[in-house]
Amino acid sequence: MTKQTSWLKGKKGYTNKGSFKKGHHSKAEFKKGQHCSPATEFKKGMIPWSKGKKCPQLSGKNNPHWKGGKLLRKDGYMFIYSVNHPFASATGYVLEHRLIVEKQIGRYLTKNEVVHHVNEIKNDNRPKNLMAFVSNPAHKRFHHNPDNVKPKEIIFDGRNL
Repeated sequence: MTKQTSWLKGKKGYTNKGSFKKGHHSKAEFKKGQHCSPATEFKKGMIPWSKGKKCPQLSGKNNPHWKGGKLLRKDGYMFIYSVNHPFASATGYVLEHRLIVEKQIGRYLTKNEVVHHVNEIKNDNRPKNLMAFVSNPAHKRFHHNPDNVKPKEIIFDGRNL
């Protein structure tokens, strides 16, 4: 008997069965798959009670963390809450500069169309600071040499406003 367990010697129900080894328990104590209350046991294949349920009293404007539907991402881009937008993220947000260009041209931008910030400030979303290109290669060519882009590759040019 070790010094650590010697104080238990006089206690009721104490039996010295040798030293305790990791992974060796009496089968009466722990049985695989058994829990304290079988009524609340969750088994594989069961659907949780909260699946698909939303909490309307804490969503949107009622949420204490609501900031008016605007989010500023760490990389500098601004997002606007727009759930009904066809290209909204899973959380319902759309890049603000894309929304502004869409409003200016009167239609949704496709996934291939790219919006460019003229002054390179990502959260400066004034229409005069935005340009929209047909594709990313056209946008990259504009960065290299602005004269190398054909007029038909520019969807919207806010510099002309």
